Amino acid sequence: MTTTTKTPSTPTLTGLQTYLAKLAWWVDARGNQRKLTDTTVTAADAQRRLPVLVVARDGYQERWEQFSIRSERELKRVLALRDAEQPVQHYIGKLQNGQRQVLTVRWHEAVLATVQQAWIAFPESLVLAAGIEAGLTQIQQSGSSYFLLKQKGGHWQSLPASGLVATPDRALLAMGGAATTPQQVLDAEAWRFALLRGLQKVGLSAWQQSWQSQSTQTGSAANFPWRPTLFGAGAVVILYGVLSTAYLVIATESAHSHLEAIGADLDTALNAQATVNQAQQQLAGLAGHQSNIAAVDQFWQSIADSQSLNVLVNSAVTDYSSITLAAEGVGATNVLTELLQRDYVQSADFTAPVRSQPNGLERFTIEIQLQPAGVNESVEQEARP
Repeated sequence: MTTTTKTPSTPTLTGLQTYLAKLAWWVDARGNQRKLTDTTVTAADAQRRLPVLVVARDGYQERWEQFSIRSERELKRVLALRDAEQPVQHYIGKLQNGQRQVLTVRWHEAVLATVQQAWIAFPESLVLAAGIEAGLTQIQQSGSSYFLLKQKGGHWQSLPASGLVATPDRALLAMGGAATTPQQVLDAEAWRFALLRGLQKVGLSAWQQSWQSQSTQTGSAANFPWRPTLFGAGAVVILYGVLSTAYLVIATESAHSHLEAIGADLDTALNAQATVNQAQQQLAGLAGHQSNIAAVDQFWQSIADSQSLNVLVNSAVTDYSSITLAAEGVGATNVLTELLQRDYVQSADFTAPVRSQPNGLERFTIEIQLQPAGVNESVEQEARP
């Protein structure tokens, strides 16, 4: 089995990781604390509240459990009753196949005071599991050593090194890992970088549960400076409202001033545009009227031409683009041929079969398409002689 050692010479931190590096602290199993990015121990200050604390693996015990309780709220109540007055922290997983996995972390006495001093406290294995790839990872830090096995599905477990579990192969065997599992060893620099990446990727739920657990154990919710925080938030909201109102007032006044400056020119332009629009409407009306007059002339002309061919026109209808004549007479085909010779006719045809009457006359209907003459609107006129 090949074991790799992660030794990034110059790890590149993202903006969020750089910000977390300024907030995060680390405490070993003896209660010695330091900034996560430092290598020297910082003297404990009982008056200082640590924003984010990562507790070394040998500073707690971890246990994985499964519960067939669908409601996260009810599961919290069950765990609170079971572990009442115990220095523990619970991380409840998502519902999968009707069950929830729960990680229970029990703090050792040596780190408990530092944990209670922090706003948010994470177990190191939880954070590290979020910051590394799947496989078996061996961590050696500040005289302690442990193994962390992360599956491809995201589930993980850790095991402190001991006389019985001193090698990666034995750790794999103890935690049920496959013999082909990739292995790696993190040095100090890679370990710090993986923790910062893990704080970024651990997820909002873990942050919330860490805060809630700390509030339950230490009463930090009661000690949190809610009043100054609320006053500050209120002041920010009020200031934002004042600035927004001032901006709107200034913008409105500026717009009014600008409109007043161009008001005269704008009125002149609008009046001119209105005059142009009115003239265009009048011209369009005149053109349509002229077109309609020409179509009316063609309408009466078609009736006169039909009567000149000894045809009795029973009805005539026009929409200014076509004329429909219902008539009766002798020689319907001859009438159609004669109408096709007229200048105002574009095309003409029977709309129904010609019917012979007992009196020897033929009854027929002819539709005449007029030559285009700027048809405007569809208005029907009917003439009955």
